[in-house]
Amino acid sequence: MAALVALGLAAPATRAAAPPQARAAKTLRGSGGFSVRAPSGFRVTRSGGVYVVSNGRVALSHARVRSAASAADSGRELAHALGARITSRRGSAARWRGKLSVAGRLQVIALHRSGGYLVVDRFRDARSARAAARPQAHAALTGAQLAQLERIAGTARGGAAQTLSDSLPLKTFVAPDGRSRGLVPDGPGWQYSGGGGQLIAGNPRLGVVSLGLPFFIQYPDAIGGKYPQYPIANYTPDAAVAVEQVFPDYFRRQGSDVRSIRFVRVLARLPGALGFAGSGSSVYGVIALNIGGKPFQGLIYASVGRDDSIFASYAYASYLIVPAGVSPRVFVALLKTWQSWDPSADQRVRLSQTLNTLASIDYGGGGIDPKVFDEAAAKWDDYIRR
Repeated sequence: MAALVALGLAAPATRAAAPPQARAAKTLRGSGGFSVRAPSGFRVTRSGGVYVVSNGRVALSHARVRSAASAADSGRELAHALGARITSRRGSAARWRGKLSVAGRLQVIALHRSGGYLVVDRFRDARSARAAARPQAHAALTGAQLAQLERIAGTARGGAAQTLSDSLPLKTFVAPDGRSRGLVPDGPGWQYSGGGGQLIAGNPRLGVVSLGLPFFIQYPDAIGGKYPQYPIANYTPDAAVAVEQVFPDYFRRQGSDVRSIRFVRVLARLPGALGFAGSGSSVYGVIALNIGGKPFQGLIYASVGRDDSIFASYAYASYLIVPAGVSPRVFVALLKTWQSWDPSADQRVRLSQTLNTLASIDYGGGGIDPKVFDEAAAKWDDYIRR
């Protein structure tokens, strides 16, 4: 959420401030028709569409955003982007307020709808962490200071508005070996990797998309030693069964605390496994996961086939997973990564052969906002038809 994350980027220089009630209010004006009433000692600066009103001790960051997202969804997304822990919150689709702990310091964000815009206010201590930690420093953002900033925010008028995209900002990522590329979310906390046609983009707080992942499923009675990174299970030709019963073990062996996976809705079942003509099956659908005791949701395409020459079955998966309740913009961004994925030529041919029947799928429900599916369906169909 670039427009909202910017609320945390523009911090004015530190300067001395008088007590909150010591100076009379005056009208401050910023570019783009913005005005606000604040005590003497405050000044207004602008960074993009974000206006910062500060006296160097405390600061209000104010923005108007064109967005169809609810105030509650946007508030939670802003907290995620700030790396904050929400200590308390209240609100609805039209109005939301949350108290945050950011690096152990109190901040408050408040969002409400007004005249077709989503108004976003962030109240915070404007000092550096070092200055705030000095023995003689006052506690960060006292109740009186918060009340003062809220009064200032209530007088804000006008100003430039920003349009919030339906997706997080994206950038192109090319794997080091040049064999895969795609559009990936661009912002703090995102990490990328790829190679051999695979592509992975993930953020510990927001979600992950992993494309082109192959692995083996070892037979329990196979002769010889076992590889610790691969699951052990009897062969099942049903890809959906493998996803629910075998894939959690694989993810745990990779260090992820995946406790369960279940299909909320199977969108397609396909005969044959990717790369194994006449063997196994493939499945595409909406999944719900328990990871570390917390609910997640997503999409998965999975394929299983048999290869008795190596005494193992073969699994292939592409998936995207997000925490339950995350902003739909994160899901849309990861779906766009999937859509734009350009793996090696041989993998692309196999994908088109296996996935071409998915073009007529009805995208709906299943625990993920149906509007997200509706918005993305046409673009996903285009990807499959390539």
